[in-house]
Amino acid sequence: MHPNQIREMKKTILFSVLILSMITCCFSQKPQKHTTISDEEREISVLFADGLKNYYSENYKGAEELFRRVLYKNRSHAPSYYMLGKLKAEKRNYIEAEENLQNAIKYDKNNIWYYVELAKVFDERGCPDQSYKLWKKIHSMDPKNEEFLGSYFDACIGNYRYKEALALIDKIEQLYGVNDELASLKIELYLETNDVKGALKECDRMIEFEPTNSQFYLKAASICTACNMNSKAVQYLELAKKAVPSNGLLQLFLGENYASQGDSQSAFEAYRIGFLDSEVPVESKVMVLQTYMAELPKKGVTKEQKELATILTEVNPEAMEGWACLASIALYQQEYETASEYFEKALAIDEAPYELWQDYLYSLIKSKQYTKIIAQEENITELYPTQSLIFYTLGVAYANVDENEKAVKYLEKALRFTFDKKETSLIYETLSEVYQQMGDTAKSGEYKRKAQSLGVN
Repeated sequence: MHPNQIREMKKTILFSVLILSMITCCFSQKPQKHTTISDEEREISVLFADGLKNYYSENYKGAEELFRRVLYKNRSHAPSYYMLGKLKAEKRNYIEAEENLQNAIKYDKNNIWYYVELAKVFDERGCPDQSYKLWKKIHSMDPKNEEFLGSYFDACIGNYRYKEALALIDKIEQLYGVNDELASLKIELYLETNDVKGALKECDRMIEFEPTNSQFYLKAASICTACNMNSKAVQYLELAKKAVPSNGLLQLFLGENYASQGDSQSAFEAYRIGFLDSEVPVESKVMVLQTYMAELPKKGVTKEQKELATILTEVNPEAMEGWACLASIALYQQEYETASEYFEKALAIDEAPYELWQDYLYSLIKSKQYTKIIAQEENITELYPTQSLIFYTLGVAYANVDENEKAVKYLEKALRFTFDKKETSLIYETLSEVYQQMGDTAKSGEYKRKAQSLGVN
């Protein structure tokens, strides 16, 4: 259980404790010399009780007036200062809240709730030093209170007292037992204090406690790798490989380790096993696949690219990146119709990436699937109302189905949004050809000359 959750555990009884505390304080401000209660004390008690009723019925204005009436009669009435402090804190008037709470503590140094409310005010104001000191004091006043322990821990973290926080985790573990979250937090705190030995010791403890839990093998290996203890990192990985051989995340980590050592075949085998694990986050697989795909322009298509992309689409068909990679491979191999089919699957998952549309439309042009382009007319013009390539592609598609007037409309629209000389020249050339098809030789010649004037080959 995370320390922040400790605060939620006793909310059901906190209200009752608070009310009891307030009523008790109301009657115990001064030692009573007689068993009888004076009229003034009785009036103060009634006013304070009415103030509490107003507060908990959310009549804050009425509550404040009543608490101030109490203080008018008794300037040392700590509970009224406390309640005024709570009121001001809820209105985010932290200066007045602090002043009232300090007065409450001044007149009653033994009421732990006054310190608690003041500590919360310091938390809200972003005063880590004051907050830390108060939560430490509060914890010392009631060391068995889980809520106070959690707040003290948070204050240590906020005040960069990591060694003190580590000691508190041991106390938290005594309450809730050993668990992954606390152990992971402990490891991070050891690393924050540059105690690598302590971090690895905690990893070893958790490996012994949960030998089939891969995360602590991986944490240990990561720490060793970051500290240039590569041989020790390999030891942890080998232990993990025996303990949890089917864990995909472990296999991805192994792959990364093999790749760093130049063992590309072992790296690929580990990655392949990792990709087959449906529990591995898609993002982790995509990062690996992108590393392989980055080699496409230099080395061309490899079996590793195709196999990893295929596995990704089989195990995680919801991942757009797998289909996009298969499409890019097919496009590189000039298998345009196949590429277009993969692009369609990718765009069905996420139609936003412009690069996908660009390559998809190109594959449709190259495979002469002009009607498919036209079918996307409304969609792509809404998605990309200022992209010249979109309008150019539509113009080409319409020209190839003999709808020349629509072709001219889109080609001329493309001219309005292009800023590249080569692209502009291409659009002029295409317009020249379309007008030639329409039998308008004058217009055809005009655009031909415009293309030639740009001097682009």
